[in-house]
Amino acid sequence: GWELRKALRLFNKSNPSIMEWLSSDIIYAESFSLAKQLRELKDRAFYPPALMYHYLNMAKRNESRHLRGEQVRIKKYFYVLRPLLACQWIERYRTVPPMDFHELLEELVEEGPLLAEIHELLKRKMDGEEMDVENRLVYVHPFIDKELARFDELVKSYNQPKDNLMQELNELLQSTLDEVWA
Repeated sequence: GWELRKALRLFNKSNPSIMEWLSSDIIYAESFSLAKQLRELKDRAFYPPALMYHYLNMAKRNESRHLRGEQVRIKKYFYVLRPLLACQWIERYRTVPPMDFHELLEELVEEGPLLAEIHELLKRKMDGEEMDVENRLVYVHPFIDKELARFDELVKSYNQPKDNLMQELNELLQSTLDEVWA
């Protein structure tokens, strides 16, 4: 959980953690109407450059830490592929990307050798081989290199203004406090 004022400020900035939380299919408990109201505002708070920048930096950081050698742990590929696919989702659909890797993969990667290579990685991960070391993959590595460079340029080109929802969020804060204290 978050302190409410801080969470609302982060929501206004299209914070990826909050956006993913609001998009999750898993809901453990919701005692009050705050989450529902935030979900209703989510599309207006969504700011593609902020999320794309977050996912791109996650992919770059993980690529530099885990994928530079001639041998790579299978699990580490997913640390780069998921954020890159999230960037593709944002670029294509201008919405918060789904958390489910399979959904991203099936929606965004066309049939062919790249998809087959990723499916083989998934199979090996499911078979408990995720910590095994693999030679650099023939199709995945060029895809990663190309997409990192492409998104690095794309994120620089975004110049759309960001909606400021702070007045509405201040009112939401007050109504939430009234609801909780009632």
